[in-house]
Amino acid sequence: MDMEAGIEHLGRGTTENIDVLIAVVEPNLRSVETVERINRLAQDIGIKNNVAVLNKVKSLREKQIIEEKLSVPLIYTIPYSDGVGEADIKGTSAYDEDEELMKMMLELKKKL
Repeated sequence: MDMEAGIEHLGRGTTENIDVLIAVVEPNLRSVETVERINRLAQDIGIKNNVAVLNKVKSLREKQIIEEKLSVPLIYTIPYSDGVGEADIKGTSAYDEDEELMKMMLELKKKL
């Protein structure tokens, strides 16, 4: 189930029967802090398998810094893509603007 960003939905009973919670984190401190709060709340309501996917990464160093700050396993990294922003402006699919993105999403799906 894809849920909105943030932590509000964790208290609404929408998380029953979830076997893994995947939090998408961006390379900034605020996003890391949000993922950490999500992890604590998820643990409190019984979701024990919590992981993160790092999105919009511009460098290996960014990835390393974020990974060091996370208390949950980082299972996948998606690099920054100009094509995603272009697709948003055009109102088209990001996959049409960035073919590699589709390959990455299929790879991530296999990991899950």
